Amino acid sequence: SVFLPNLPALETNPSFHVFDQIVSSVCTKSTRKGHLANGSNNIILNPTFEDELSNWSGKGCNILLHESMEDGKILPLYGKFFASATNRTRSWNGIEQEITGRVRPKLAYEVTAIVRIYGGNVADANIQATLWVQSQDINEQYIKIAISQATDKGWVQLQGKFLLNGSPLKVIIFLEGPPPGTDILINRLVVKHAEKAPPPLRPFMKNEAFGVNIIENSNLDDGINGWFPLGNCSLNMEFGSPIELPPMARNSLGMQERLSGRYILVTNRADTWMGPAQMISGKLKLYLTYQVSAWVKIGPGSTSPQIVNVALSIDGNWVNGGQVEFNNENWHEVGGSFRIDKQPSNVMVYIQGPAAGVDLMVAGLYIFPVDRRARFKLLKKQTDKIRKRDLILKFSSSKANNVSGAFVKVEQIQNSFPFGSCITRSSIDNEDLVRFLVKNFNWVVFGNELKWSWTEPQQGNFNYKDADELLDFCKNNNLEVRGHCIFWEVEYAIQPWVQGLNKSDLTTAVQNRLTDLVTRYKGKFRHYDVDNEMLHGSFYKDRLGKDIQATMFRTSHQLDPSATLFVNDYHIEDGSDVRSSPEEYIRQILDLQRQGAPVGGIGLQGHIDSPVGPIVSSALDKVGTLGLPIWFTELDVSSANEFIRADDLEVMLREAFAHPAVEGVILWGFWELYMSRENAHLVNAEGKINAAGKRYLALKKEWLSRARGYIDVQGSPFAASRFDSIKHPPQEISWLLLLLELLTPRFRCPPLSCCMVVRGNCFCTCDSGTCNWWLLMGNCTSGNPTDNIIVNHDFYKGLYSWHPNCCNGFIVSANSGNQVGLSPKSGGNYAVIKNRTEHWQGLEQDITSKISPGSTYSVSACVGVSGPLSGSTDVMATLKLLNHGSGASYMFIGKTSVSKGKWEMVEGTFSLPTVPNQVIFYLEGPPPGVELLIDSVVIRCPSSSKS
Repeated sequence: SVFLPNLPALETNPSFHVFDQIVSSVCTKSTRKGHLANGSNNIILNPTFEDELSNWSGKGCNILLHESMEDGKILPLYGKFFASATNRTRSWNGIEQEITGRVRPKLAYEVTAIVRIYGGNVADANIQATLWVQSQDINEQYIKIAISQATDKGWVQLQGKFLLNGSPLKVIIFLEGPPPGTDILINRLVVKHAEKAPPPLRPFMKNEAFGVNIIENSNLDDGINGWFPLGNCSLNMEFGSPIELPPMARNSLGMQERLSGRYILVTNRADTWMGPAQMISGKLKLYLTYQVSAWVKIGPGSTSPQIVNVALSIDGNWVNGGQVEFNNENWHEVGGSFRIDKQPSNVMVYIQGPAAGVDLMVAGLYIFPVDRRARFKLLKKQTDKIRKRDLILKFSSSKANNVSGAFVKVEQIQNSFPFGSCITRSSIDNEDLVRFLVKNFNWVVFGNELKWSWTEPQQGNFNYKDADELLDFCKNNNLEVRGHCIFWEVEYAIQPWVQGLNKSDLTTAVQNRLTDLVTRYKGKFRHYDVDNEMLHGSFYKDRLGKDIQATMFRTSHQLDPSATLFVNDYHIEDGSDVRSSPEEYIRQILDLQRQGAPVGGIGLQGHIDSPVGPIVSSALDKVGTLGLPIWFTELDVSSANEFIRADDLEVMLREAFAHPAVEGVILWGFWELYMSRENAHLVNAEGKINAAGKRYLALKKEWLSRARGYIDVQGSPFAASRFDSIKHPPQEISWLLLLLELLTPRFRCPPLSCCMVVRGNCFCTCDSGTCNWWLLMGNCTSGNPTDNIIVNHDFYKGLYSWHPNCCNGFIVSANSGNQVGLSPKSGGNYAVIKNRTEHWQGLEQDITSKISPGSTYSVSACVGVSGPLSGSTDVMATLKLLNHGSGASYMFIGKTSVSKGKWEMVEGTFSLPTVPNQVIFYLEGPPPGVELLIDSVVIRCPSSSKS
């Protein structure tokens, strides 16, 4: 909102004649015809009321014409007149004008209104510009154009944009919003075709000094010079802080000199904002992304978790540089990021947060611009390891002679990795949007149409029509669908009738919602966000008890076992919100699982600004230890400069695609005016693809594989690597027995010139001048190497799918220098489990979904030990069996005796007559303090092996 001046000079100008003529729209008609504003493209007739109230009407109320009000205290900002909507009894009452025939489809229109409020003992209230559209089939739609807070003190400018898809029967624009009894005043309304912005320029950057810390005396080599206390607190230098950079900074900066071990001790803090500060004016450069990193600690005396925040004051505006919450006296990493797009005069960085009286310690504060291009090179290599699978075509049939010497071209024309977008019922009426969507995405999620507030806005008044039509659209266009969302914990998102229910009625309503929705759409949604944003809201939990959230998951699974059930929340990946840190998310998910909730996936919404790869990757690593698939479910990045937006989007897409735990990315829209966030679109309102959209398409193209070669007389194997959503080992694929399990037929095989070509799931051969098309399918000819039910059995993907049980873990690779004295037995990676304080602490993986009742499974694991151990110790393989209501039981599988410096094999078998609610496999045994080493874990059911 832009607040405009009251022009007090007009109130005292003797040449300006002020009088209080009021004309009621009920009893007076203007004899003059409405006209457009001179020299403009405004489609509003009589926009400044020069023709009195001609072309205007009241929507459920009266409208009046004024030259002034309040004895000249309220005067028009433009022209001589303004109007008021008065006698309002509903919030939607206001002033309106029909614009049918003057507004054209598929053109973006800008709306500007000069408004204020009056009366009703209300000092400020929201005013909204809304479009009412009646389609040719008499369906009605309300489109919110803009909303702004207005006051009774002065005029406010309300601005927004809209776009119509087709040629409606009737279109009316109106103002609404303030509570009943409060008048809406309007001085001018302009609706005109949005001016095309000048071509954007890529920001010019030089002397970026990537990785250079802009903080003076960060290591305290010169005492506390350069630092000053913010507020009446005391700063002193002490020794004893970590000497290594925090992990997220280390991942960005690589090998750096160690920290000094010195830190700032802040005492005598009388308020939360008091702490160490430093002026950094003149050190920040426009459009560079800055990473923030520090070690922080609090002193004794706190009785509750404390927040520590690195903050920046940029010309008096607070900017969040990262925050962390903890309740112990250990050192903790705080990290975040920021960017500036206009040059500031004064910039101060300071560390704040703990309660008054709690001492604060800060060490190794770094603020440095990140080198995104260097990070991208690393991610490309990681992507090849994680996402590419080997495809070997072997011609074992005698027919191979027919194609000896033939040219082979393998071209992947579709991404099998899920890339999706948010859509709405109104957006699919835009043919251009649909064309881009179907061509460039394979998944979708509905923006609002499945939410409870949409499907049942008033109790018993159901609206599934929009969701039904969207599902039909998706089915017709081969788009997979996520269900968002069954419930939403944040109170502002819950419809009033639900908020007004007592506990008993709310319990019934929740059960009815589950039954109605999930039963109606059984088998149609691949995923459900069961209870959205549980880290940021607790409406149902507060009213119905802690178990209600787990009950929502259990009931959803009972009603539709085919759907994967997700948690879904925001700010997990950026370090900006202590309520939704990765650690808090993990705690919540584990708590749900302990209550029997079948959580099947983790949703990171991904509404992010100024993303930094190592910060995002660190969050994915932490959450990935749960072994559940991770999806970015609502990804968007926002910048007025589309080149910066493209860079931000590339950061997020590359980090996601290079991480083994991420199994899908959904954008929260891509078309301007069909997104909830401004400056986040990839395509402008009228169909032009911007720099961000071009970057998205370029990345999708990069993640397609191409190969070519020739077949020799013996029909030797032809090998190619292709991108896929999961890394698989090589498979030999026979002439007409081709295994491409992850390719699904979504198109017809195109006719091509004679040669041998693999396109998607179609295979073409040339035989005597005739092209023959084959469908790629069949069985593996050389056995199935993937019958091990352990995910990431050799730790190739780090600790993905594994969870250290009340301890810590890290990975040692063959080229890491053998940090704990053993080389990986398999030549690859092995896991080290440390900080063990109990013999039962070790490494575990949930295998519930992989177990069949009555089957016998063989277990083998390569294990070792390191640390303070003399002699030998036992390492055991164990199952933890959890049943709701009866607690946990344990099944011993096998054990082996292990000594330092040597690998041993622990082996055994097990069989479960029935499968409990949760089956967890884990390795345990060595005394506290001894590190447990694990090289490879295999659990197979011999009877299930393929021949």
